[in-house]
Amino acid sequence: MNTCPLAVLTSNRYFRIVALFLVLLVAVGWYWNMSRVPEPEQQVEITIEDIAPEDLSSYFTGNKRGILEFYTKSCPYCVMIEPELQALKAEYGEQIFIVKINAERYPDEASKYGIRGVPTLIFLDESGNAKASLAGYRDAEGILRILQHLGFIE
Repeated sequence: MNTCPLAVLTSNRYFRIVALFLVLLVAVGWYWNMSRVPEPEQQVEITIEDIAPEDLSSYFTGNKRGILEFYTKSCPYCVMIEPELQALKAEYGEQIFIVKINAERYPDEASKYGIRGVPTLIFLDESGNAKASLAGYRDAEGILRILQHLGFIE
């Protein structure tokens, strides 16, 4: 067969153009993918609700037990225990409730539970009776052991 040199040159030229186009397309796609800033994962913020004493009774529904923390805003240990309680609420929030009351704002309520210092955790049964109290900072693991000992969680 007789091939025309112009046909070979033309087909070779088209091949190069198509190859260059594909390389550019891949490069642009790679650059676009790498330049995208990943969106941060949205995490649900677990908060410990700050309640008034008259609101406490609303938490004793469905035989739920829980923790009542007495705190003050100026207490550094109260700030330190907050993430520990948030971790427990995130893990066991279906089984127990965790709320807090400001001891400075409601001194009568603090006196009712015999609060001498903050933070103090009061472990309440499903009827609202105090089963145990824990004064001072504790990590989530220590609080968890008490919850298990009292039978509040499985």
